[in-house]
Order: sequence, then structure tokens, then C-alpha cells
Amino acid sequence: IPTSKSYFDYHTLIKEFELNPLQRGLRLWNLKYLSKHNEKAFQISCDKKLRKKVVKLNKYIGELFFSKRNQFEFINIFYNDLLFAPKSLLDVCEFKNHEESLIKVNKLSIGFFHKSNANLIPVITEYFAKLQKVLSPNIQHLQISIDTTRQHKTLSNNLINLIKSQQCLKSLMIGLFWSNLQNKPLLFALQKQSKSLTFLRVGCGNFQIPTSTLLSILRQLPNLITLEFRLITMHSDKDVSIDISYCSFIKEVQQQCHLNITHFHLIISRNYSFADLIIILKNLRLIHLKINQTSSNRNYLLGCVHLYKEFSQAIPPSLEILEVDFVVSDAFLETLLNETKINLQCIRLYRFEYWDTSLRIFSNYAKRKKCFRELGFSHILHFSKKLLMEARKLFRIIKYSNDEILSPFYDVPISNSYWSNRVTE
Repeated sequence: IPTSKSYFDYHTLIKEFELNPLQRGLRLWNLKYLSKHNEKAFQISCDKKLRKKVVKLNKYIGELFFSKRNQFEFINIFYNDLLFAPKSLLDVCEFKNHEESLIKVNKLSIGFFHKSNANLIPVITEYFAKLQKVLSPNIQHLQISIDTTRQHKTLSNNLINLIKSQQCLKSLMIGLFWSNLQNKPLLFALQKQSKSLTFLRVGCGNFQIPTSTLLSILRQLPNLITLEFRLITMHSDKDVSIDISYCSFIKEVQQQCHLNITHFHLIISRNYSFADLIIILKNLRLIHLKINQTSSNRNYLLGCVHLYKEFSQAIPPSLEILEVDFVVSDAFLETLLNETKINLQCIRLYRFEYWDTSLRIFSNYAKRKKCFRELGFSHILHFSKKLLMEARKLFRIIKYSNDEILSPFYDVPISNSYWSNRVTE
């Protein structure tokens, strides 16, 4: 591919490489160049030409980024089956000097989307196996994302061995890429990371996992700081359905694993029992608590005076930040903030409108407890100017969007670009 010579070797300064966004751009550019008609016959011919061009471009990409002694810190290799051809998949290990490009990688994201008729699993397995042999055992952040309907036992074993081989893994983001027969090898691999792993995200899409398996995983990782579940449908060993957001599961985890959870985000559903939350709160050493729900009915606590008191008494003295997106009445606020052991520094109330009576309760609390520093609302239009000015002398008042309750407690260790896993084009 003829190109003008650059003033300096810019590619040697690049520390991050993501395959799929680059290939997607090349596919779209070539497709627009090749396709000027919509006839099916031409489309078939266009696809063949596109595959040939992508193969040539892959060679150019590999020579540019993996043969010139680049040293990457972050690599994202995500394959998809849009071109239905093994040769369209870039093998970064076929280029000279690729070892030098990969040996210092400390953030690795690998995965694939494969649901076409073409069987690309053997090729992907081979490419990932070659990659694993070169990678450093000092990777700190690892993401594995697999979306396929095909069997991949050998690949799953290789990926489990990749996890086990790491010596200082700090974060791990995985979907369910292993079978039930591979539970023990996976647990052993996680046990090898028990001293270093602090961030675990389980789930990329909908899948099922036995409750006992997940509990076993958690027991292997006593130093976890952040635990995330993404769209998981839980089921017990007796196939009793348990939603991950339902309190009875969290209660079981807490009772069996004795987790020292300090940051807890609970998403409650229609079958939620507020009494379960009260039981859980008594056993936690919380600093930051978020409670939001998927149900359209967010008024279920109105009038439940007995629950106000129980909830307030269950909150640990260590709690500093409380965020909720259900209706909180003035009676609830007074009960909560009059509890002597409460030392809240920040409260954020989302989605609903509050009035002067609520703001006055917070002002009185701030006068009694000098620790209170911030009050967050989604709406502040109904406060009188006089009361608002008085309150702002005592604490900050900040307006938040409703979606901010969903923000993670910590930055995600691996943040792929927007197009990294897109496979529709």
C-alpha cells in the first residue's frame, strides 16, 4: 500500500491497540468504495473482493504495528465472523518481532462474536493459544468476552490456564465461557489470584450460573473491593429461579462468605422484600450505599412507619453516602436523620420532587451533625430562595441526573472504545 513517509515513526509511540474498531473502519471504507449497486449478484462479488482487501490490509496492519518493535501496554483482540473467512482474522503472532510488541502488555482484552455457519473456532483457538505463549505473566487487568453458540472446550481450557498463569492480576471481567465440568479448574485458577484480585465483573449478556458455584468463586477471593454482576439470571442447584437483584441471594452471599462489603449497590425488583435489606445492612461495614429499582412503583415505602425505624437502626455508623431513587417522605427523613448513630456526610435523592419541608429537615440535621456536607437532588425548583440560601451556608446542594445513581463506584479497569465489540456492520 503506497503511503507517504511520515516525519517520525509515530506507530512506535502508540501504547494501545484495538483490532475490531480498526478492521471495522477498513471494512466500511472498502465496502463504500466497492459497492455502487444493490443487486445480490454484485453483493456476492463485492463480499469476495472485500475479503481479499481485508486480508491484504491485515498484513499491512501487522507489519506496521507488530514488526517494528512497538511495545504495547494495552491490547484488545476481538474477532467477529462478518466476513465468514478464517484468513480475514488477523494473527498478530505471524509477524516478526511480535514478541517485543506483546511482552509488556499489562491490560489485555480478548474475545469474539461467532454465530455464522462458518466454523472459525479452531482458527480462533489456535491464534489465542499462540498469543498466550508470548504474553507476560504480569498482566494486571484481563477481560474475556465470548459470544457464540458453538462448542469451544479447548479454548475454554486455554483461557482458564491464562487466568491461572498470571502472577499479579488485579481485575478480571469475564462472561460464562466455561462449562460445569470446568468449574473446578476455574476455581483453582481464581484461587491463584486470591492475594491480588480486587475487581471482579461476572457476566456479559444473559447466562445462568449455579448459586453454589458463584459462592465458591467469592470464597476464593477475600480481597475483592468491587464485585459487579451484569445481566445475570441466577439459579440454585435445585433450579429455583433467583434474580441476582433479589435480596435473598445477597443475604445468602453475606451469610456464607462474610464479605466485608463497604460499597454496595442494590438493584431491587418487583419481588423485593425491604425486610431482607434491613437484615443485610446489620451485617455490613458500609461506607457507600446505593438503592435503586427496576419496578415502576417507587412509592411502596410510603406509610410504612415501622420500616422507617428498622431501616434507620440497621444502617451502620460507618455509612457516609446514601443514594436512593424511590420516594422518601418527610417522615422517613426525620426518622432516619434523628437516629443518634447516623453520621451521613452525603445524601442523594433521585427522580422525585422535594419541597421546602424536606430541605428544612436537612438543614436541621446539618446544624446538629457538623459532618453533613452534601445534598443531591434531581429537582431543586420547588425550594424557596430564602431557604435555599440558608441551606447552602450549611452544605453543598448539587443537581444530579437520574442516571447518575448507576455510575460505578470505581473506574472500570479496562475501558474499550465504543466500536470494540460492535458486530452489526
